[in-house]
Amino acid sequence: KTNSKKMDQHTPAQQIRDTRFPDEADEETRLEANQIEQAIAILTTDPSRAAHANQFLLNFQFSSSAWPVALYLLRTPIHTIQNQHELGPYIKTFAATMIKNKSQNGDLVQISHNQRTAFLVTLLRLLPNLDQSSSACVAQAAVKVLVQQSEERGQGPCTYLSTIIEPSPILSRVFSLLPEEIDRSAILSVQRRTDFKQDLAKHVPHLLHLLEKSLFDGQHILPALAALQLWAESGIAITIEVINERQGLYQALLRALVDPQLSQPTAEALIEVIPINHEKAPIEPFRPLLSALHSLSNNNQLMGVTKSDPSNAVATVISFCRLVVRVCVC
Repeated sequence: KTNSKKMDQHTPAQQIRDTRFPDEADEETRLEANQIEQAIAILTTDPSRAAHANQFLLNFQFSSSAWPVALYLLRTPIHTIQNQHELGPYIKTFAATMIKNKSQNGDLVQISHNQRTAFLVTLLRLLPNLDQSSSACVAQAAVKVLVQQSEERGQGPCTYLSTIIEPSPILSRVFSLLPEEIDRSAILSVQRRTDFKQDLAKHVPHLLHLLEKSLFDGQHILPALAALQLWAESGIAITIEVINERQGLYQALLRALVDPQLSQPTAEALIEVIPINHEKAPIEPFRPLLSALHSLSNNNQLMGVTKSDPSNAVATVISFCRLVVRVCVC
């Protein structure tokens, strides 16, 4: 049974401690993680004790112990969790949500400055091993920490990121969230936002390389396409001319355009890299795209794409229409 006395010991607190994030958790962290597992089990199996378990979980999220415990639960293979088939996914989701909420609610003050880089690296290394929902939560936490650490260190976020972890397509999940976080972060001045956007612009080749790798490897494609779309949408200079300089990437994007699973996000990304007013732009960069759109129209490929994914058919057709209009307004 869950130890009720131990359950009551965690109350909301904003204390700074030298929280550490080693690869192996200490005994205290493992015991607290076991309490979390038991509390979640009670929520789903024992209505008479559910209110108490829920209050424990709510209080625990405010404690500084929540950081290492959440990371431990996210790193723990699901088959080692008690009642893994029933509770494993819930425990992973709870831990990832707790990380996201604490990062967004100002609880980073509970982590000493000299440990925040280690915490960020741990989050980034977790991303490839999580399901889509948990990965999204952890990525949101990572980008929040990344912007804060970049501000404190006086470095652009991509520049700082390149000093702490090797490039990987999984970073596209973080890159896709960076423009919005830079625009919305309350800790950044107007000048710092400008500086950070300039840092993104300097790392466009890096982003395009990751996108090309994702398209060829077949991994992390959707976040990579989202990153391309959102960087261009936020004013970063990624244009069709820039894409045309990387023929491997351009051809991969055109292939994705006729892939039922990728056509709609690919069309949306391509829309953003075509300037609204491109009347005086050279025609050459547009030729491959015009040819692909013409082929789609003449060979009824678009019909095939929408039939393959009826649930997304309307959105796909709308995206293709927007893309055609954007290309042809000249």
